[in-house]
Amino acid sequence: MEFDTDINNLLEPLEKLSFSERWKTMVELGRRSMRPFTLGEDAALEGELHGDRLRVVLVSLSRSGVHYERMLAAMSLRGMVAVALEQKRQPPPDVMTALAKLVLDPSSNIFKLVATPLVQVSTDEALKEVLVQAHTIQFTVLNNIITKCGKSHIMHDLYREQKQLDRSAQGEEKRDGNSSLVRKAHKITSIRKMEKLHAHLSEDELRSLSVNDLFALPDEVFRILTVRYPDLMVKILTELKARMNNENHNPEDVDTEHAQDCGMNNALLNLVDSRIFSAASALGVLSRKKEVDLGMKLMKEALSVSNSRKTEAISALRIYIRVRTIDTLEYMIQHKEELQISMIRLNSRRTLKRLQSNVPLLVELYKMGWIDEDLFRMIPNSAREQLYKQVIRHVCVGKNNNVVPMRVARHIPSRALREKTAKQMFHLKELQSSLDTRLKYLSLLPFHEAWELGRPFITYPKPEIRRKCAGSLISGVAYYPEHIIDILTFILKQKNEQDPWRTAMFESLTDLPLNVWSQEHLGYIDKLIQDSFDAKDISEYSLTLAQRFLVRISEKFPVYAAEKILLFLKRDICWINGLDKLSCSSVEKFLSVLLPKIKELIQKNEHALPNSIKNELRPKQRLLKNILKPIYDCYMALDDPLGHSSTLEFYYNAFRHETIYQIVPDILHTKGVVMDRIVGMVLYKYQQGELFNFWLQSLETLYHASDSSQFLLDQYLAFADPMWAYRLTSKQQRALVKILFGFYSEKESPSYFTTRKFFEHITKFPSITIDGDFQQYVQNDQEDLFTRDTAVFALRQLSDAASLEELKNAIQDSRERQATLALSSRLRFYPVRDVVEILSSALKTCKLVSAQKYLVRFLGALADENALECLMQLCKEDDCMHKDVRLAMQDAFRNYLDHEKVWDFYDNGVKSSRSAECIAVLSIDDGSLHHNWQLERMNQLIIALLQSADVTVQLEAMKRLSTSHILGNRTTIEEAFGFLSHSNLGFGQFAMRHILQYRNISPEEVAERLASLPDDHDIATAIQMLLLQCPRYTPLARSARLERIAEELYRRLINRRRQPTLICKLVLFGNANLLESHLMEMLEKNLLHAGAAAYVVAELSSYAAEYPLKVIQGMERKFRQHAHPFLRRCGLSMLQGIAPLSKWPSEYREALQRYREDSDLWIQNDAALVSVPFFEEASNENTDE
Repeated sequence: MEFDTDINNLLEPLEKLSFSERWKTMVELGRRSMRPFTLGEDAALEGELHGDRLRVVLVSLSRSGVHYERMLAAMSLRGMVAVALEQKRQPPPDVMTALAKLVLDPSSNIFKLVATPLVQVSTDEALKEVLVQAHTIQFTVLNNIITKCGKSHIMHDLYREQKQLDRSAQGEEKRDGNSSLVRKAHKITSIRKMEKLHAHLSEDELRSLSVNDLFALPDEVFRILTVRYPDLMVKILTELKARMNNENHNPEDVDTEHAQDCGMNNALLNLVDSRIFSAASALGVLSRKKEVDLGMKLMKEALSVSNSRKTEAISALRIYIRVRTIDTLEYMIQHKEELQISMIRLNSRRTLKRLQSNVPLLVELYKMGWIDEDLFRMIPNSAREQLYKQVIRHVCVGKNNNVVPMRVARHIPSRALREKTAKQMFHLKELQSSLDTRLKYLSLLPFHEAWELGRPFITYPKPEIRRKCAGSLISGVAYYPEHIIDILTFILKQKNEQDPWRTAMFESLTDLPLNVWSQEHLGYIDKLIQDSFDAKDISEYSLTLAQRFLVRISEKFPVYAAEKILLFLKRDICWINGLDKLSCSSVEKFLSVLLPKIKELIQKNEHALPNSIKNELRPKQRLLKNILKPIYDCYMALDDPLGHSSTLEFYYNAFRHETIYQIVPDILHTKGVVMDRIVGMVLYKYQQGELFNFWLQSLETLYHASDSSQFLLDQYLAFADPMWAYRLTSKQQRALVKILFGFYSEKESPSYFTTRKFFEHITKFPSITIDGDFQQYVQNDQEDLFTRDTAVFALRQLSDAASLEELKNAIQDSRERQATLALSSRLRFYPVRDVVEILSSALKTCKLVSAQKYLVRFLGALADENALECLMQLCKEDDCMHKDVRLAMQDAFRNYLDHEKVWDFYDNGVKSSRSAECIAVLSIDDGSLHHNWQLERMNQLIIALLQSADVTVQLEAMKRLSTSHILGNRTTIEEAFGFLSHSNLGFGQFAMRHILQYRNISPEEVAERLASLPDDHDIATAIQMLLLQCPRYTPLARSARLERIAEELYRRLINRRRQPTLICKLVLFGNANLLESHLMEMLEKNLLHAGAAAYVVAELSSYAAEYPLKVIQGMERKFRQHAHPFLRRCGLSMLQGIAPLSKWPSEYREALQRYREDSDLWIQNDAALVSVPFFEEASNENTDE
């Protein structure tokens, strides 16, 4: 009884304190409980708890079932630990026990309070015990804290103990002096935790780690090890890459008996590229010279990879382009043909600035498409002009019908070059029919020249043409500010123009840079505004644009602009745009003139202008708080709740301390209950003491006195933010929830939205239990099923034992669907052993198949050996498991593929008569297969599926093989060759892809098997797949694999005189150096019939574009002089393929003329149809000058 009195005496004073005051009080109590009591403190501490008695009370709170009391205990424990650290001594055992208990609490708020103190004062053995029991999220946080506190050796020791236990379990540990270490070891059963432990490996352990285990690590852990041991990791990866390349470039030297080992080598080669990019990215992000140099070395090792890794390559390259710009880009350009990297858009100003001194590099990047016309404006001026002269204008003209786009022309830095280009474009014959485009170029010319050229269009009959011309003349002031007065004079003379003309004029004036305006121009602006007012057809939109123009120039003339704005207010133009673009000083001067008028409008309840100003300046509220405060004070003086809401938000953002401790308390004491979002924020987050109690009493009074209480619930749900509910005391939480249940019960037919939000809200109060009003809504006999299911699902957020028992019981009746979801969500933060115990019993009593599936998948996602044992036991006990549950079991077992007993379940799955169950086996991805025995078991599963009687299963199995670089053996290859003749086209496509990427079969054997196919249609499908595989290979791999297969198949087909058109496809696909000899061989053997010849001529232009330019140029010259007319016609197709889209060099024009004069009529006629792009040589030479 005395102990309970002590607890009540401790908790009672805390009800009047805010959360921050409560925190300080509890920390101080914790410190007091650790200090020795002296006689001098008798008077001060008389009647108060102190010393050991106080510590016992505080520690007892850690065993409470109430979240609020456990949080108080956590706060006090921080004070105790602080004193222990100051005195350099270990806290008492009961304190350490309390810390270890609270750090495993499911509440993240409590865990965060005690995690760091526990790590600071705990022994190594105690910390290991906590780490074993913690769930994965807690383990991750503790791992980070341990690392920051310099105790990483604990994690390293824990890793070593796990390895000792593994060896002991496998019978490899001898019974010697180390047996005591094994007996004391802390067993970790979680796969995810073991992955985290690998981040603490020593250098020697990392060096001794097998490649399979190293690559099985998560990417995050791999990157941590790379940063910690950069030299060693780079050495491991480069050596492994070299070894893999040597083995895979000579597949014919490999003994077929070791095909499975080679398959594993393919897997490692596939993974090593991914790991290289991951390691290079981790080193590049550090931006340190040594690490960046090592990362660049790694990048150069792996850039020439298949397109399956291009995304990772581009991500890593972007990092190195940022930290080592020129070196990276130069390397990529030098090896562009080998790398085959797709376009990378260089849209960073910093990157382009670094390239300004290297114009040749800029030119190459533009040719590769990494810099385009839209990025031209971002290039520094010093490099922009040279880039334009050398390449951009030629490409723009060639691609764009001889037109240099305005987006390029306006950013030419040289005035003379810009004016020359503008004149050329204005007079260009291709633009004569497009007046809109022509008139835009007038803005690049001085006013008088533009005036002379645009004079016919200023008086043009069509008003839209006159507007375009005037807009271009005005825009030209940005380049020639000395002509601003000429422009203003021109505008003032156009008094007879219609309102759309004035609209375009104000838009153009607003777009001008500020530096063109000066004090002497204000007189012209006065006349311009007055003329607009005097116009009879002036529209409100035109006046709005004129007002926007004044706001624009208020950056330089704030007082003048504000005085002019007052004239617009008299005409009811009360919407101001553009204030957010002004500097703070200009806004202050601008608004100081308008402030009296704004106050007057607010008092008249005319809010258009004030709301416009508030919305415009909302992002700058804190910077402009002194000038905006008078406006919001006017709103606060009104009896307008809507105005109060925005005003309180302003006060909260700009004057937070005053709002929390003065404004909101005054409002509540005056009006009682105010359902405003900011008031709710203040009450929940800061004022949880007496002010919250007062608001609570007012709310209860209002509930009993008001007839409209059914509307109070909706107001409250929009008012309160439950994220801060944990800061309330348990008494406040219970009292508030009781009132809310009263609101809900009074509400007539609450909507689905209200019901869901209500239960989600109240269950976020951490100290609330299921007892009381909540209980009636979760009962199975509840009439309203939606309310019942919503309440049951909301139980996932409670933390009391009674609600957990209710969920266990709910799984056994009609509430099981929602109970399953709630239970699994709640158990995410429980220790795995407790989770497995609860779910194993739930699975035995659960009858709903969908619930069983969900629980099985949840157990699988735990990735823990205890969960695995539960799943295996379930498989043994339930012989009549539902077919859908078996599918879910396959999903669950994918997290345990390192255990051989799991694969027995998959063996049974492929024997099923149900196709869905068979196909589900194929969803095991390559990234989960790290060992040879796993590959062997997976191949056995796929072979069984390939031999299935179900065609759908066979097709899916072959598709799975075709997407894998590591699966397959001689049996699967034999099956694939058999599927090439299948009537379903999909079989042939997938089978051919698998055959091509399986490296343990020689090109000669592949060609022989393909040539022996009896049906020509099957050969055509195989050749088509051979051609389609080209983008998936690098040039080196293509020549080593695909081109050899194509060459061998060519030999066999030409000897058997089968399908000349298919042979031509192989000729064009193969080595370019053999093109002439192959074509002549076909001519000599009379195999090049009309159809085959037409195919070659049609495809040679695209063929020429794919190969290196120098190679094709040499072939074209050779073919041009060839004695056979067909090869000369092939040379003409090559010329068309390599000719640029813009300007043809003289060599190409001479070659074309040679073809036009050929003795063969076919070549003459086709050459005459080739059009040479038009380009004005003289104009370009003058422009260069």
